[in-house]
Amino acid sequence: MQTPLLVGTYEQGPDRRPANLALLFDSQGHLVGRYTKQRLAPFGEVYPFQAVLGGLYTGFGIHHESFRAGEKAGVLNLPSGRTIGVGICFESAFPWVARGAVAQKAEALVFLTSDQTFGRSAALEQHLQHAVVRAVENRRTVLQAATTGITAVISPQGTVLRQQTPHEKGRVFSP
Repeated sequence: MQTPLLVGTYEQGPDRRPANLALLFDSQGHLVGRYTKQRLAPFGEVYPFQAVLGGLYTGFGIHHESFRAGEKAGVLNLPSGRTIGVGICFESAFPWVARGAVAQKAEALVFLTSDQTFGRSAALEQHLQHAVVRAVENRRTVLQAATTGITAVISPQGTVLRQQTPHEKGRVFSP
């Protein structure tokens, strides 16, 4: 099977600032694409007034600068020749992230997320609904892959075709 793999990870840059990334590997394990998250989460990736409040952040275990933000739409070319638009976590809440990928010819949208911070709260369903809205707005299939949230396949009309409940193991995507 010639299935590529899209994964989320972090990377520390030469300036010691981390970045939140999506990496695309081909079926042989070669890196064939990368996306750096553009819209960073306040207090999770961006630390307001860090110069003044640095000691407060250190008390919470944050020993690095705010994350680096990406500057380009997350459009990745699959080995099959198809293109996907990628967003990370709550970027699904911002129309311009998906719209930028679609403007660059993304045929489907993929949102990678953890949602661990939200536990079992209503925020998990809200996060899924952001992806539903992006599907309808952009008339694209949306895949939301969540390690601890709701993983789902959403039609361009906004119908959730398949989903996995939070913290459930398994898969809803098939090659």
